[in-house]
Amino acid sequence: MNQNFFDDMAKMAGGAFQGADAFRKQMETTIKEKLGDCAKSWNLVTEEQLVDLRTMIVALEARVAALEAAATPPAKAKTTDVA
Repeated sequence: MNQNFFDDMAKMAGGAFQGADAFRKQMETTIKEKLGDCAKSWNLVTEEQLVDLRTMIVALEARVAALEAAATPPAKAKTTDVA
């Protein structure tokens, strides 16, 4: 009889852990959804949008540097006047 008691307790504990895990997952999903809604209502950017923006900035900086290099006339060598 003692063995059945411990088996029943183990089953109850396992069920409780499964229930707690399901509750945790549901809460996590709900909180993520609510935070996403708040971010949208506050006009915040997502991490993906921020990464995309940084990538565009790096590309534009490279283009500007290339255009500036092409537009800059070559440096003239200094000559001394011999009179």
